[in-house]
Amino acid sequence: MHHEDLDTDAGDAIRLPAPPPVPPRPAIPLLTAVAPVIGAVVLWRLTGSVYSLWFAALGPVLAIAGFADGLRGSRRVTRRARRQAATELAAIDAALAERHADERRRAWARTPDVAGYCAAPDEIWRQVPGREEVVVVGRGTARSAVRVDGEPHDDAARAVRRRARLLEDAPVAVPLRAGIAVCGPAPAAAAVARALALQVCLAHPPGRVRVVGAGERDADALPARLPQREAAGGATLLVAPPGRSVPDDVDIPIVRVADGAPPPPRCAAVLTLTAPGRARLEHGGATREVRVEAVSAGQALTVAGELAARAAQLGQRIDGAVAFADLPAAAPSAGSLATSIGSSGGEAVVVDLVADGPHAVVIGVTGAGKSELLTTWVAGMCRGRTAREVSFLLVDFKGGRTFDALAGLPHVAGVLTDLDDAEALRAVESLRAEIRHREGVLAAAGAREIGDDPGILSRLVIVVDEYAALVAAHPGLHELFGDIAARGRALGMHLVLASQRAAGSFRDAVLANAPLRIALRVTDAADSRAVLGTDEAAHLPGAPSARGVAFVRRAADSAALRVRVARCAPGDLAAVAGSAPTAERARAPWLPALPALVPLSRVAEPGRIALGLVDEPEHQRQPALLLPGVVAAAGGADAAVGG
Repeated sequence: MHHEDLDTDAGDAIRLPAPPPVPPRPAIPLLTAVAPVIGAVVLWRLTGSVYSLWFAALGPVLAIAGFADGLRGSRRVTRRARRQAATELAAIDAALAERHADERRRAWARTPDVAGYCAAPDEIWRQVPGREEVVVVGRGTARSAVRVDGEPHDDAARAVRRRARLLEDAPVAVPLRAGIAVCGPAPAAAAVARALALQVCLAHPPGRVRVVGAGERDADALPARLPQREAAGGATLLVAPPGRSVPDDVDIPIVRVADGAPPPPRCAAVLTLTAPGRARLEHGGATREVRVEAVSAGQALTVAGELAARAAQLGQRIDGAVAFADLPAAAPSAGSLATSIGSSGGEAVVVDLVADGPHAVVIGVTGAGKSELLTTWVAGMCRGRTAREVSFLLVDFKGGRTFDALAGLPHVAGVLTDLDDAEALRAVESLRAEIRHREGVLAAAGAREIGDDPGILSRLVIVVDEYAALVAAHPGLHELFGDIAARGRALGMHLVLASQRAAGSFRDAVLANAPLRIALRVTDAADSRAVLGTDEAAHLPGAPSARGVAFVRRAADSAALRVRVARCAPGDLAAVAGSAPTAERARAPWLPALPALVPLSRVAEPGRIALGLVDEPEHQRQPALLLPGVVAAAGGADAAVGG
């Protein structure tokens, strides 16, 4: 949008002065000329004096004198009318200049540049109609909204009408998402591109715009203190150096173009620097000259500091972080595991392992917030649901403390860490037994899948952290997880598999059945593409304030959604555990290994000899091994037998 299209209230129309009246041409006074002649003839007839005929000469003399006097008066009236018209035209010209000055002031107040925001700090992040849809690329001539009525009668009036149509030194703007290519010498083009990007950040608060792309060492990078660099949600602003491609999902591209190189197709507006402070703008099939604004790196740092201070003063979280307690609890319903995991653009983001899954893949490097995401997600699914509705088996292969805080929830059937070969074998056998158990329950109920008879089985969510390391150490688990991925929807078994990387971690059998994808920050763009289909997760900043920023892509999403994951505090977990409808704990599909000693009281039966416990993970049981006979009294009830 160019500035001439802005709706400017220009007040009443200015009316040009009417053309001065043209006085009528004075007529020749014939009667004045004839009357003396007649009088002279009458006198001559009466007196007979020839001298009386001289009076006849007075007629023409008086006629000529009267005509000359009338002509002089007409010219005097004309000069007076012209002086009055010139005075009126000068007043109109002054009024026009005042109208233009007011129109210019209001136009710049509505769409300021960086200098305008710095001169009026209260305008920063204000919502003004029309401001958020444009970027001011410079100063130039625009069409004025001042109306001029009346027909011009001379060159001066025509000049006033021409001046009225044009507004000098007005903001020239293009649509915010048009894309702007800046062509010219590298230092000058970088300063102009920096000014355009800062203007966008001054108009849009964090959460409505976020800066992506250029790294801190890049000449085109914006300062790290800029709040929009760490913002979650909003339109993406990319400031790109020459030669870099512009992804299709970038909302506001500002790209520097090297001399002689063509502008990117994504940029509809091309700004070519022609002289210091001057440029040629090509947009919408039109070309115009503009005066551009440039901002140095030092000035940008000052502006970024002011914005960071303003964000802190307004109590606005730069990183957009939200608390778990502030997330709305999804209304529990049969056959749903919907829960809020964070926010995007001020709105809660809900994921559902049933509707969006049945399985999910999560990637993210160390420190990106993967543990916080898993904790928030599990706690959210527990909130408002009983252990009969959903239960969890949590696996942390590297023996970390990811799931320690969740162990106290009644929904958690078990937390497993540091699996060795024997424990990995138990895992395979126990989970295969769980599959058989669920198949048997459904068959007995005459149901083909868990949704046919809600409540017959709880949904079992198996959450694995460091999945890549787990299957690398125990390759046999690949087949097990592939089997669960294929049959989990019908059996009510769901996988949430988390890893630092995607490459080599997830086999096709798992990925094909895991349409719910979540990517936190990764260092390899290939990992981001494998999970999201785009490089977005590789562009996430590594600053501590960006921890917990993720891209979520559900089965029905056409593009990944940037999300700030909510943080679940210990008090939140206590509240979830305390608000559980019942205190009944979840059925454990995974039994622990046999202890070294078993209390006799646990296995003793009257009339039988207790030898110990039998470990049968393939049947999900550990029955007592008993022989017929009389139990010896030695040791009593407190004796122990070998496991």
